[in-house]
Amino acid sequence: MVEALVLEEQERMKAWLKIEGELLDEDLVPIIPVQEWRGLTLLVENLEKSEKCEAADGRIVAAACPEVEVVLSFQEMLRRRIGFLAKHGLDSPDPNSPYRPDCHLDVWIRRGSGNNQGDQWSSQVCIAATKASALPITDLAVSFVLWAEAGFPNPPQRMAESVEIMRISEDIKDFESRVEENDRHHEELHLLAVERARMERKRAREQAQIQEIRKRELEVAHREVRGMSWRGLIRAANWERKTIFCMWHQMEGVRRDIRIQELKRTRAIEMLSPIETD
Repeated sequence: MVEALVLEEQERMKAWLKIEGELLDEDLVPIIPVQEWRGLTLLVENLEKSEKCEAADGRIVAAACPEVEVVLSFQEMLRRRIGFLAKHGLDSPDPNSPYRPDCHLDVWIRRGSGNNQGDQWSSQVCIAATKASALPITDLAVSFVLWAEAGFPNPPQRMAESVEIMRISEDIKDFESRVEENDRHHEELHLLAVERARMERKRAREQAQIQEIRKRELEVAHREVRGMSWRGLIRAANWERKTIFCMWHQMEGVRRDIRIQELKRTRAIEMLSPIETD
């Protein structure tokens, strides 16, 4: 019984060491931060138990479906994090530091079955983990493994599109053509969004300008009414709008005068109304 348990533990350790060897090149081992070492144990444990993920050549490969693999470039992410920490003299990401590490998952969608081109038949997707800037890369990798085990629920739109394009592509040329078409579609959507934002900013500026003009017109009307005699107030209160013919370039000035007259009439009526009530 004891021997069986010992053998089982030895086999488990061999499996763990094999996974660790697939994840890390030898040059990384001496420079891995303590925080990453702690997370590495949990990562290796989850990979050893995983039914959908495996470690290979510094990457974690998960099967999204028979035709598609989702690949996390774990070792490249880890190298970038170590470089970031060394550059800024940190042992681990500091939430109070003005420097923020790269929090994107380096994920690639790659053809699974029938792929003779390897990484050539793949495309990169951007997956941001902006709320995980303080987490070690090994923790992010564990999250990826758990996400894969759950079947990649609620993937980002571009990731879902890339997986579907990869799945239905007949060959690498068909895949490249579909990716190019999808990129054009998203570029058009981006340009439309930029144009909508520009028009909204323009409308906001115009609305602000109109409000400022109306404010100045109100100030002019009130100032003129305050300087009126009683006869002037009565004339202003009885003012009626009439049809005016003018040249097109005079229209804005005429409209402004009419608006001011209407404001003066309103204000004059307010000032005269107590007298009329008595």
